[in-house]
Amino acid sequence: MTFSYSLTTDVGQLRLMVGDTLSSQGPRPSQRNFADEELEFFLSPADGLGRASVRVFETLAAEWSSFANITLGPRKEEFAGIAENYRKRAASTREQYGGGSTFSVGWDRQDGYSAIWPKGNSESVDKAGLG
Repeated sequence: MTFSYSLTTDVGQLRLMVGDTLSSQGPRPSQRNFADEELEFFLSPADGLGRASVRVFETLAAEWSSFANITLGPRKEEFAGIAENYRKRAASTREQYGGGSTFSVGWDRQDGYSAIWPKGNSESVDKAGLG
């Protein structure tokens, strides 16, 4: 898997649109970058950079949604907000460039054990089947 950044290529332009321009400081969890091959995958069926960026934002939302919010003493890390921000960017980019259906995950993690239906449904579901 390779990383390149040149604005003369579609991959480089897509990197600029989604904020993935610095090697080892990417937008994915653990500051990972998308590989050139992954971005080419998003570009091939996407009919343009705008629609490809929607798919990247949806993927980022899916990856970040697997992280729970953590509170340890005075330290608090909120990962749910990161996923939600990428969902919003995907929606606004889709509005701007049109087309494309979402393929993001169907659950929002609230903690390490439960999940909640998206789109405001407050019905919690215990993944172990206990609740």
